[in-house]
Amino acid sequence: MNPRLVYARGTDRAREAPTPRRGGYDGVSFWARGGIADRLSPPGGPYVQQRPAFGDFIGGMCIAGGVAAALFNRERTGEGIELDVSLLAPRCGCSPPTSRLR
Repeated sequence: MNPRLVYARGTDRAREAPTPRRGGYDGVSFWARGGIADRLSPPGGPYVQQRPAFGDFIGGMCIAGGVAAALFNRERTGEGIELDVSLLAPRCGCSPPTSRLR
């Protein structure tokens, strides 16, 4: 492989997850597993509908930022890097797990 290559991968929960080859979907990985549906739904009521590409947009922005940082690193060091961004990880940075976003 070319040592200057910058390779980006977007996954469900990252390669180290118990099921790394399973497909990842915004509604499952970000909205449901990440707890967004629970945080935005009324207590004891039905879950609110998922917003289109809600987590995909945030995950895509994380990949874009990672690629920009990797290109900067390559310019300084001459070395490429492999990025792995999951749909679940950016959710963890969106808000503290104990917060209620109502």
